[in-house]
Amino acid sequence: RDSIFKTKIRMKIGILTYHWVANFGANLQTLSTVCYLKKNGFIPIVINWIPLDCELKYQSSTPVEQLDAHASFSETYFETTRVCRTNNEILDIIEEYEIDAIIIGSDSLFNIMKPSFNWIKFKKNVPTTDHVFPNPYWGDFYEKHNIPIAGLSISNQNSDFFKFKNQKNEIKKCLMNFSHLSVRDDWTQKMIGYMTDDLILPSITPDPVFSFNCNFPPLISRQEICRKYSLPDKYILLSFSGGIRSSVSEHWLKSFKKMANAQQISCVSLPRTFGGQIMHLDIDLSLPISPIDWYYIIKYSQGYVGVLMHPIIVAIHNNIPFFSFDHYGVSKFLFFANKATSKIYHILSQAGMLSNYYNLRSCSCFPTPDYVFDCIMNFDHSLCADFASAQAEKCLLNYSSIIKSFYEKR
Repeated sequence: RDSIFKTKIRMKIGILTYHWVANFGANLQTLSTVCYLKKNGFIPIVINWIPLDCELKYQSSTPVEQLDAHASFSETYFETTRVCRTNNEILDIIEEYEIDAIIIGSDSLFNIMKPSFNWIKFKKNVPTTDHVFPNPYWGDFYEKHNIPIAGLSISNQNSDFFKFKNQKNEIKKCLMNFSHLSVRDDWTQKMIGYMTDDLILPSITPDPVFSFNCNFPPLISRQEICRKYSLPDKYILLSFSGGIRSSVSEHWLKSFKKMANAQQISCVSLPRTFGGQIMHLDIDLSLPISPIDWYYIIKYSQGYVGVLMHPIIVAIHNNIPFFSFDHYGVSKFLFFANKATSKIYHILSQAGMLSNYYNLRSCSCFPTPDYVFDCIMNFDHSLCADFASAQAEKCLLNYSSIIKSFYEKR
């Protein structure tokens, strides 16, 4: 394989990430990477590693029709291998498909966890295979097949990595095998430095969805998406999980809706893959929703208000006003969160847009409906456009660095 990068015209590049899960953002970041590789003359092959326990977890929490929507998306846009469950099966895939190099990422692939007890739900949480070290996201198959591997904007946020100091040498050994390693945030950068004794200080690079429009051609028009989902010309999306930590009151919603309607803007609820808070707005979208439709529903909106990271990334990438209700972060003092470990906080602090942010596990006052609505209506489009443009450029440069590292790795 020493000379393969010189002699092979179209390199086959495997992608190992959360391409299959019932998660809109995970699907879209995979598509962005696939499209970048195709545009630049490579053959992307998505390695279909699906841990059985992780698959069963999604099956138990997601409606069957929504699972089918994600499966259909994957079949439409990716070339995937047969399903593999173990490291040995991944090694077989590498040989069978003649894969020349592997991109691991993007997403929260280094998010390792230990068993814990949820005092709110009063049950023990046991991490699935993808959250236990070692696993293929750490390239633990490398010792048996030294194919070049690179990490693409990987994150470990929501992971208290100091709890794994007894495995530091093993983790360091895996990390040293990467030909190139980039991370999505400074918390993960800190983890890599700690685990490798500062031998690796990875660059902080954006999620691939920040370059989605650069890699994926426009597919669905505003008219098509509005007709398909019976959406009006002007609408603001709201999305909350429900429960103690990520919901808003009925009174809050009524007040927000009244202000929006006064401006001839409808309020539309955007469900999460497992449902979410029932809000009884002007329009309540229902599952199933295709990941590609989900992207364009946000892209053509007048604003997004709610939880999760990828809706915020899609909004920023398309210069759509937003307000983030963040529920991420490593816990401290049982309930409150360390904001420094939140991936949304990291992005918005970089962008200088923390006025459009509230952490749901904060002790500060809950944002009023009029404050949030004002953030949407008086959104700084210029600031957002500049940041989005810079992020897209960083994404493309990161891809180039990864490809270069593959050619240099002999």
